[in-house]
Amino acid sequence: MRPNWLIWASACCVKDGMEFTLIVLLIQLAVVSSKSCLESVSTLSYVSSCPDNEEDLSRAIQKKQCKNLANVQSCTKPDDFRYHCIPNSWRNATVEVCVPVIFSQGYCIKFDEGGSQLQELYDEDCTNFTRNNCPTRFISSDLMQYKQCNIIIKKQTKEWHESQENTPTNT
Repeated sequence: MRPNWLIWASACCVKDGMEFTLIVLLIQLAVVSSKSCLESVSTLSYVSSCPDNEEDLSRAIQKKQCKNLANVQSCTKPDDFRYHCIPNSWRNATVEVCVPVIFSQGYCIKFDEGGSQLQELYDEDCTNFTRNNCPTRFISSDLMQYKQCNIIIKKQTKEWHESQENTPTNT
């Protein structure tokens, strides 16, 4: 049986054999929105750096209070709604956020503010890092163990500043 929105879309908006395309687009939209977690947005804060040790990490987790929100959010199971300290979408800042965990396939992770979700950075394969490399599969909340992933923020910011210095100005 088709969902009501699909019946409406087929009856209302589909002409000249475009039903398949519309269905694919609607399914893609449903998949993207199902991974989105709007409750995470309210927990987002920009920080200068991530915790460096277990003591600082425990303090940051306690301060962010993800466990309190975990029981009222509707994105995932409460145990999977956790603290993360990761790059933002543009990799020019570090954010702390409570968000559902994902399993990475060996890539660094970012928080996509627009989609309110975690995403893998496919151009940052942390299994190849020379120091603190990550396994081929790990849970996103363990990213703190792979500190090289947070260095990409500094690298990205440095590259941006260098490009600005080399850009001629109109006088």
